[in-house]
Amino acid sequence: LNIMKNVKVSLGLALSFVLLLFSSQIYAQDSSRQGNIAYSNISFFAHGGEGVLDADFTGGTVRGSYAFSERFFFLADYSRQRTDDTITIGPVATKVSTQQGHLGLGFHTPVASNTDFVLTSQYAVAIVELPQQSVTTEGVLVNFGLRSRAIDRWELAVGGNYSSQLDQGEVGYSLSGHYYLKPQVSLGVNVESVFDVKVYGVILKHDL
Repeated sequence: LNIMKNVKVSLGLALSFVLLLFSSQIYAQDSSRQGNIAYSNISFFAHGGEGVLDADFTGGTVRGSYAFSERFFFLADYSRQRTDDTITIGPVATKVSTQQGHLGLGFHTPVASNTDFVLTSQYAVAIVELPQQSVTTEGVLVNFGLRSRAIDRWELAVGGNYSSQLDQGEVGYSLSGHYYLKPQVSLGVNVESVFDVKVYGVILKHDL
């Protein structure tokens, strides 16, 4: 079952990559009005999803990145969620709160007109708050994919990820689209899966 899931994710990512590259070539001739991809920005991600023991949750994420050279940038984020459902753990039934944080380094290089390949590696920490105790896990999160502003006022991104926590590795994906309301302000939607946790929501981003 896990093999089939990974195969489906891989096929979906491959198809998305091809479609995004094809789109970038179509719109490459009309790049005079297009903005640049910004690697210095701050954003807020209001989201819901499905995670621990298949419980639904809601929460928010603050993200930031800073480009310190032509190809490299720092990135970090902090998330907090709470389950909408009551989870039974041993003799206790309760709602569970979680916190996550990531800190890392990113690299990008152009592959087409206004389209970059992006690779990031981050230290990851997660805290699950249970009654009378909390559980902390640490690991690594690697993201790779494409970001494109080949279409005027739009930024599109598609990618995959590999996360390792609790001595386990999981493959995930991410899809997002941003529409620029102003030259530095965009509103977007994002769908992603990280360590078998599925997340979807709305992002407000300000480029610096």
